[in-house]
Amino acid sequence: MRIAMLASGTRGDVQPMVAIGDELARRGHEVAVAVNSDLADWVTRAGLRAVPTGVDFKRFLSSAESRRMLAHGKVDTTIRRIVADEHRVNQQIVNACVRAAEGADVILTTVTMSLRGLCLEKATGVPSRILYSFPIVPTGDFSGIMPRVRDFRMAWANRGGSRMLNQLYWMRNKANLDEMSDLMGAPRVSRMPRQEERPGLHLYSPRVVPEPTDLPGGHELIGFPVLSDDLRDRLGERTVPAELDRWLDAGPEPVYFGFGSMPVLDPERTLRELIEVTARRGIRGLVGAGWSELGRYADGLPDHLFLARSEFDHDRVLPRCRAAVHHGGAGTTAAALRAGLPSVVASFFADQPFWGWRTEQLRVGTALPFRSLTPARLGRALDRVLDPAYRARARAVGADLRREDPAGRAGDVIEQWASPQRPQMKEIS
Repeated sequence: MRIAMLASGTRGDVQPMVAIGDELARRGHEVAVAVNSDLADWVTRAGLRAVPTGVDFKRFLSSAESRRMLAHGKVDTTIRRIVADEHRVNQQIVNACVRAAEGADVILTTVTMSLRGLCLEKATGVPSRILYSFPIVPTGDFSGIMPRVRDFRMAWANRGGSRMLNQLYWMRNKANLDEMSDLMGAPRVSRMPRQEERPGLHLYSPRVVPEPTDLPGGHELIGFPVLSDDLRDRLGERTVPAELDRWLDAGPEPVYFGFGSMPVLDPERTLRELIEVTARRGIRGLVGAGWSELGRYADGLPDHLFLARSEFDHDRVLPRCRAAVHHGGAGTTAAALRAGLPSVVASFFADQPFWGWRTEQLRVGTALPFRSLTPARLGRALDRVLDPAYRARARAVGADLRREDPAGRAGDVIEQWASPQRPQMKEIS
């Protein structure tokens, strides 16, 4: 069968799709991925056919403009800028989506590409399905990823939080969606679709987010997909860099500090503060540079702090750490939990505060906004999560997550979706 994937975002957003795509390819299916251009080479190295969309998230998130926006909490401005950037290359995005979906039996999308998947479904009749990396389907059990109040204790209010976010996303992207329909010569999608009416897979574990009591039929929480060892080999990421490996062996387990694709406004000051916080507690620190400019200031670091400039396999390195301080991205949160690490989640925007909340609810960490992070607050948070009780609870969660097979379960469900005997979907208008 032929499987189309439409993926957009940072590596943490796209990686679960690649893990599932690799599983489908291993089963003998053809997989094509329309993906932002900054990750196209990485997807190709994973052995999947990548179709670049022309969007470059890394360039924007690494820019001084983005660092200022996120450091000052201007989330709405950041989102508007991303939508505007997509509009400038919208025709290239449309072409990439059409090329990836040519001859497909099913179209799989990230949340950020879900409306484009629906547009393709309307034009071609090929069913599109959303693979949710964070909870956004309305539920009465909690309020969703964006409101500051995570649980209003009223089902109707909780559902309203997700419905409001979905409506905002629809309004922000409607112009790009209409242009996509026009370019394909297809009828426009005239109303926001209800996610409850369409099957979907949720790429997070019920051990971390309890399955909602009102989860729609055809929806399933399957866990956090991870890259297989074979895929890590192909990507050249399975081996821990020799210098890092030696440093890890040379002393006690460090605390991992990593903010993934999120920009750090003042990397030099951030490193000074990490040196201070770790030295004061007599602990070692491993800093992942990610997409930030932290690597420019790595010279002359004290022996107790190591800065990793290149990507490494979290599943091999994090189990050799004692705790993690990170931005709360779904992928990094999952990696820390899978490794059995308690976390300090210093979130920037989007779904990150939600994962910080879940970390606190599981009593395996604490959370605060990155913009309010100071050496004193970070120190207090670290003192809390380094308590052995936090590590014990985190290890129990990690053991449960490592028993799951999310990519395998996704492969089974997607094969059913793509089967020629699939039921006909009702028209979306």
